Amino acid sequence: MVGLKEATEVEGEGGRYQVPVDGDWCVWSPAGGYLMALALRAGGQAAHFPLPLSLSCHFLSAPKLEAVDLQVTSQRRTRVAESLRIAMTQRDKPVLEMLLWAGERVDGYQHVDAKMPEVPGREDLEPRVVEKGPPGFQTLWSNLEHRPCGPLHWQHDDLREPRQRDWVRLREFPDDPDPFLDAARSALVLDCFTWPAAAHAHAGDGRFIAPTIALTVDFHRYAGGQWLLSDAYAPVAREGRIAIHNRVFTPEGELAASAHGTLICRPRPQR
Repeated sequence: MVGLKEATEVEGEGGRYQVPVDGDWCVWSPAGGYLMALALRAGGQAAHFPLPLSLSCHFLSAPKLEAVDLQVTSQRRTRVAESLRIAMTQRDKPVLEMLLWAGERVDGYQHVDAKMPEVPGREDLEPRVVEKGPPGFQTLWSNLEHRPCGPLHWQHDDLREPRQRDWVRLREFPDDPDPFLDAARSALVLDCFTWPAAAHAHAGDGRFIAPTIALTVDFHRYAGGQWLLSDAYAPVAREGRIAIHNRVFTPEGELAASAHGTLICRPRPQR
């Protein structure tokens, strides 16, 4: 098993990159957060500016465990920011489309009114023990040290608020990652816990899974460190769509990134 840095290392130049899809970063298929991480690393290679600011991503198909191609195109560049389009394909089949803003630190207004929720400290919580699944299936969780702040959706039978809070760190992650790798980790965590949050409101009903079809992420600060707190919430589910919100905080209570998006219900595959 390799860390996120090694698993998302793209090769190429001039806006054209390639990278193998690693089977150790899957749930039912390669995780959407992992695919976003691949696209972010490619964007970081091509961007004129050093900081990822915001992204909007559509997931178009689930790739196989083989190489994908990434085409990064600059849409527009100003003195302080650049819009990039990142297209991921596999054997000419569209996998993902991302729009990414990269930029610089500039002078401007500053305020913070985001408060980290009150949760138990990670030192007071037991880590979730996960057995690694077969290649390409439920392997993502082995890369994480995951300390849930409460019962998981399969650990209760009653219907509860569709919210889940978790302390999480990657088992292999550099202490001082570059900003695009740091953002890749935040994107991965923001995507991981949205379906588990929604499932609290449907405990005992296993008819569906709900993959992410669209996710928008705003990066508020460089997170650094090892641990993040995920605060995932699914306020509405109707007509086969689930609205998702998530925030990740540093242990010091700083809001590092936030996301909103859409899951779409699919009949649960038979395995």
